[in-house]
Amino acid sequence: MQPTRRQALATGAAVLVTGCTTSVPPRPRVRTTDDALREAAAAREQALVDACAAAARAHPERATELQGFLSDHAAHLVQLGPVSVPTPTATPAATGASSLRALAARERAAAAA
Repeated sequence: MQPTRRQALATGAAVLVTGCTTSVPPRPRVRTTDDALREAAAAREQALVDACAAAARAHPERATELQGFLSDHAAHLVQLGPVSVPTPTATPAATGASSLRALAARERAAAAA
């Protein structure tokens, strides 16, 4: 005798539920090359965010102009997703033209990466 449609559907559902409730713990996630690249990109973006913020503090007259760069880099950092980026170490505050030069150098380095 052939099973009814209802019996076949019930059996299929039971198989699906059984397959989804495994007692085997999930394997730990293996770190990939993509993870390393994303972390490196996030570290560069965090450095650029920090440099933009420092330049804006050193040059309040250019804060509006620098805000666009800061927003772009902050958005890119968010798009990279959650990664473990080391907290930047305290560095002496850049002042005057040195903060803009430092920002420009970081932008060039990031573009070359």
